[in-house]
Amino acid sequence: MVIVTYDVRGVIVFHFVPQVRTMIAQYYRDLLERKVRRGVQDKRPDIVDSAIILHDNARPHKAECVRQLLGRWDCAPTGDPIHTWWGKC
Repeated sequence: MVIVTYDVRGVIVFHFVPQVRTMIAQYYRDLLERKVRRGVQDKRPDIVDSAIILHDNARPHKAECVRQLLGRWDCAPTGDPIHTWWGKC
């Protein structure tokens, strides 16, 4: 599986999840914190404080540890039942 973070200007981060790895909340949270946030800081410093994260409501995406991380970044969910927009991270 490949996880890709991008904006209108192109790919910011892509991450290959090892075949033997299961996507759990902790792994997803660590990916957001270590790779995605740093990738945005390095490649798109102008949007670090205004990025919008869109993900579906898969269990790892809506887990408490992920919600806490995004809360620390002052992101707020929209409440969309199908997709969750976390705005201005």
